[in-house]
Amino acid sequence: MTARSTLLLGSTQESRRGWLTASADESPDATVGRFVATTEELLALWRARLAQNRRFNVRLPYGPADWTVFALHGFWDSWIHERDVPLRRADEHPADGDATCYATAYRLLIAAAVASMFGDQVSRS
Repeated sequence: MTARSTLLLGSTQESRRGWLTASADESPDATVGRFVATTEELLALWRARLAQNRRFNVRLPYGPADWTVFALHGFWDSWIHERDVPLRRADEHPADGDATCYATAYRLLIAAAVASMFGDQVSRS
């Protein structure tokens, strides 16, 4: 894996520091532009991996998971933040039903994964 793909796929402290270091002297427009370009590269990389049916695990806070779960985690994390900003301003969250369904399903997956890490049973109540 190249350093660039590590930055694109990595959720490590080093990749976050690298992003912040690179952004330190940039204008906000330049940072957003770089973020958009990097996101487009990441999506192209993921599409290629899906087309090739490539499988490998990545580390997430609740343990190893297929890289596609990492992609879903990134979606969920951004969805949460996009929700929080408008809510703070008393605006509506601009999400369609599919996005809300995916975010809710992933939230349930996280709850079950964390509960199982501590030996708790997940039950319907």
